Amino acid sequence: MTVQLKSIRRLFCRLPAARWLRAVLALALLGCGSDHGVEPVRTKVTGDIIFTGPTPPAYVAEVVVVLVKKLPPENLLSEVIYSPPLVFDRSKPAGRDDTLRYELFAD
Repeated sequence: MTVQLKSIRRLFCRLPAARWLRAVLALALLGCGSDHGVEPVRTKVTGDIIFTGPTPPAYVAEVVVVLVKKLPPENLLSEVIYSPPLVFDRSKPAGRDDTLRYELFAD
């Protein structure tokens, strides 16, 4: 490793000051990426809805999970997060549980 450092020192010592400065600036700019910091971590809520027993009743078509940022919500459009509709599997045999998975991101 010392041989490599000596050869690098010799290379930079032979260059005129302006070239040496350009080389250092070019290396510094190449080393910089476009990363401008850490993004805020998004809050994620996940879970399973497990329906046990026979198939769900006919009046239960789908399930929607609702996440409220603050109770009571002042605005149902901006402070409430809805999951996409989760549909039960009506073709499952009797005696098998039906599991619906959801994942919601709170901004």
